Amino acid sequence: MSWSQERRLARQVVAQRLLALDAAGTVETVHVRIAAGAAGAAGVSVRTVWRWVALA
Repeated sequence: MSWSQERRLARQVVAQRLLALDAAGTVETVHVRIAAGAAGAAGVSVRTVWRWVALA
């Protein structure tokens, strides 16, 4: 698996997990900050992660 494929997969996993938290009514900015700093999503901003969720 290439580096770009790994990042794409990480993005999908992060977005889906945050969507699940949102559906349960428990998503918070702290969750997004953690996701932005996670190994698979390193180097992205909190705003970028919120965009991923909006697009998912």
